[in-house]
Order: sequence, then C-alpha cells, then structure tokens
Amino acid sequence: RSIPVPSRGQAGVGVVLGSEGDPAEACRPLARRESADRKRGVRQAEAQLAAAEAQLEALREPPSNSDRAAAEAGLVSAQAARDALPEGATDAQLAAGDAQVAQAQAQLDRLLAGAAPSQIAGAEAQVTQAQLGIEQTQRALDRAELRAPIAGVVANLALRVGSAPPAAQPALTLVDLSAFTIEIAVDEVD
Repeated sequence: RSIPVPSRGQAGVGVVLGSEGDPAEACRPLARRESADRKRGVRQAEAQLAAAEAQLEALREPPSNSDRAAAEAGLVSAQAARDALPEGATDAQLAAGDAQVAQAQAQLDRLLAGAAPSQIAGAEAQVTQAQLGIEQTQRALDRAELRAPIAGVVANLALRVGSAPPAAQPALTLVDLSAFTIEIAVDEVD
C-alpha cells in the first residue's frame, strides 16, 4: 500500500531529510520548512519565561539585609534632616520635613511587608503566559516539520529545498513494504 503525504503550509522547504528510495521510520521528520524565525521565537519565549520566573522569585524572597539597612538609613536621614530644621523654620519647611519622614517610613514599611498578593498573582500570571508562549512557539516549530505517518520507503518525492511545497499533489508518497499481497490466477483444473 502507498500513502500520499500532503505538505503542511506554503512556506519554503528548508531541508529535505532523505531522497526517493530511502527508508522512513514512523514519525521521523522527512522535511522541514524554513524555520530560522521560529527557532528564534522559541529562544525569545524561553528568555521571557526565565525573566518572569526571576521576577516572581524576587517578589517571593524577603528583603535583603542591605536593602533593609538602606531603607532604615533613609528613614534615619529624613528624621535627622527634619530635626535639624532651625527653630524659626516655616510651616512649609516643617511640612516638607514631615513629608520626607513619612515617605521614608512608607518605603521601609513596603519593603518589610513584602510583595502584595496582587503583585505575586500578576507575576505568576506572567510565568504562566510565558510558558504558554513557549508551548505555542514549539508547536509552530513542530508544524514546520513533515513527518512520516507510517514506516515505509520514500517514493515520488516532490519537495525541493528553497521552493514552496506542491499544492496540487502530495509532497511525497510512502510505500508500506511490511505486507505484500500476491494475486495469482489458478485454473481450477490444476
């Protein structure tokens, strides 16, 4: 039996992995479309996943000692600046000093509280989205391959590197040589 193998898409053929008469194992790639952009897309998706995972990990980690010390130093500095205001300071100067202290205290409080649940949920969603991006680009890369549906021998290969696959005819035909049928005419007299 022979099985026609249709082409998948109209992108140019990048690599033909065999020739007529070659044996083909089931599911083995027989040809690939030009896919440099697809491979680049997979690498980019993997980089996006790594960045999203790093961001999530950073949100889950407690603040480092140096970050905490810097925020505490900022608060002490703001308090000292406010306390150093002269006795005749204007209301605007006092308000500005109080605002700097409040801002430094809020920064320290945010640091010590860690990431908000909504920030973590957003980072987790970015990780999930990046994982789906990898799967999608990998599927596109897989679709760029023409695979043998059965084990057999390649026949009638119509694919040429650099050309679009034929639209009106199969890309190739696989002949299954695992079972032969022999028809013999036998006279009843014999």
